[in-house]
Amino acid sequence: MDDTEEEVEILVSFEEEGREYHLVRLLDPVLLVGKIGNENTRILLTPEESDVVMPQLERMFMSNQDGM
Repeated sequence: MDDTEEEVEILVSFEEEGREYHLVRLLDPVLLVGKIGNENTRILLTPEESDVVMPQLERMFMSNQDGM
């Protein structure tokens, strides 16, 4: 495994119509940021949206941490 690969724990593996699937749990925390979509669904941000939103969230988080 190299630095670009995530470490995971395989919870379940199965094969369906010749394709193998795995349900995994990431061992390192991951921050997923989404938005409200149609009919009150939640969808992940596009890479472009993430490039705009994530720095703002990081600033908000850091300023909140400074006050603690």
